[in-house]
Amino acid sequence: MPTRRDVFVNGGIYHIYSKSIDQKQIFKEKSMSDEFLGSINYYKISHSKLRYSKHIENLSKSNYIITQKNKKQRIEILSFCLMPNH
Repeated sequence: MPTRRDVFVNGGIYHIYSKSIDQKQIFKEKSMSDEFLGSINYYKISHSKLRYSKHIENLSKSNYIITQKNKKQRIEILSFCLMPNH
């Protein structure tokens, strides 16, 4: 079966979504949605090759500080909505 390859272009606008299986709730607790939003904020700005999970681990260490103020965004999110299932 051939694989689908989407080509994203600069300046393009895309509708991206994720749907649960059997209408299961995606974000069962607020901490789950907070984690998701944290990863979006990290990847839309960060040019680091450091995975988000390692970034979170390093934040707990007192000698690791990263600021993302005034950094150029890699992507711009025009709108988003977190739903229990979509």
